[in-house]
Amino acid sequence: MEMEFFGFAITLLSVVIAIQTWRNGRWMKEMLRVIHQEGEERHQEVVKLMEKMDERMDRRHQEVVKLFHGVVKLMEKMDERTAKIAELIKNQKSIS
Repeated sequence: MEMEFFGFAITLLSVVIAIQTWRNGRWMKEMLRVIHQEGEERHQEVVKLMEKMDERMDRRHQEVVKLFHGVVKLMEKMDERTAKIAELIKNQKSIS
């Protein structure tokens, strides 16, 4: 009778351990799915952030190019005015 009880107890413990193992496996799979999903969400957030950064960089680049062209135009005007001043000075010296 003791051996049968011992066998029954071992069987019952085996069933309990098997159920716990099965539940832990399900839980681990669920956690892995959640972790993977959160990782994908973070990845998408990073991609969106990088796209915004690229857009900002493109806008800044366009602004700098515009500014550069403006500076070039101002320098050209300055050269023209300097040439006119030099011509006026030359003409004034030839008159005197």
